[in-house]
Amino acid sequence: MKKIKHLEFLPIIVITILFYLLMSNLSLIKSAIIVLRPLIWGVVISYLMNPFAILIMKKFRWKWNISILFAYLVLSILVVLFFLWLVPILSENISAFIDKSPYFISELTNSLENIRNDLTKAFGNINFIDLSSIFDKITEVLSNSVTYVSNSFVHMLKGLLQIFLGIVISIYVLISKDRIKETSSRFIRVSMSEERYTKTINFFKKADRKFSNFLVGKLIDSVIIGIIAFIGFMFLKVPFAPLMALIVGLTNIIPYFGPIIGGIPVAIISFLVNPYMGVWTALFILALQQLDGYVIGPKILGDSLGISAFWVIIGVVIGGGLFGFIGMVMGVPTIAIAHEEFKLYISNREKKLGIKN
Repeated sequence: MKKIKHLEFLPIIVITILFYLLMSNLSLIKSAIIVLRPLIWGVVISYLMNPFAILIMKKFRWKWNISILFAYLVLSILVVLFFLWLVPILSENISAFIDKSPYFISELTNSLENIRNDLTKAFGNINFIDLSSIFDKITEVLSNSVTYVSNSFVHMLKGLLQIFLGIVISIYVLISKDRIKETSSRFIRVSMSEERYTKTINFFKKADRKFSNFLVGKLIDSVIIGIIAFIGFMFLKVPFAPLMALIVGLTNIIPYFGPIIGGIPVAIISFLVNPYMGVWTALFILALQQLDGYVIGPKILGDSLGISAFWVIIGVVIGGGLFGFIGMVMGVPTIAIAHEEFKLYISNREKKLGIKN
């Protein structure tokens, strides 16, 4: 059979067309993603629970379905115990935070006013910057923070409902795991050549390992960071220590940006209560981030991504824009897999063309 000329460019053409269609229908895709979020949560939770269920099956030599149910039973007991301990503390912290929010706003407004007065004394009237307008806008934003928290609480309840549906879906995903793998494998095999089938299966195995290792490792890493943060905040007498530690732990799940997102509000609140405490809190958070970045994270995750900070940022931005919080987490391993496959494609093309690098 005569080889079609330039057939090797077909994958690039297909990818380009798909990217164009994706960018042209972002609103439609976002609407579909909102509907599919419980399913996405289901897949993510099944990834997290799969190693635990396998461990139980091997340890007790139980059947797969019984191992899954036992794994979820243990998880349910731990979650209930955790919330029985955490919810009263958090509700007390949140109520106290809302009650003290006028004080925080007043303190921050006074601090901004002092900065404005100091700038005026040092430089005179700064006509090219409308400082009054800037400070008034900041004060307005802070004054509406309580309303924002209330709206966020409603969104959080919707998110919890999606997660609950995701847990139910994840159970069915794990129960049907072997059947799904077998059906998918058979479909792929009859849809392409044996060589292409082998490459595709190897790709999915590699992607599965990368996603699973990253998600489980990141979750363990974030729990450790949250516990260390709680201990440190209690020692420093940071206000609302359990709530602040929970924020630091949850946001740490987000690669690269997470520690910054979680650390800034904690440092600001501590500074408003006591500037001296605020400085020490900021230094502690900075030290904790360095500990996570250079010791805890590499120890748990290793080089599971194999990409630079630039690609991590791209993954977080694109994933977060399309899928929200879960996209920020899932976008990074997705970008890592795409980056690895792209490098492999270039390497294979160079070998085929006889290019030495």
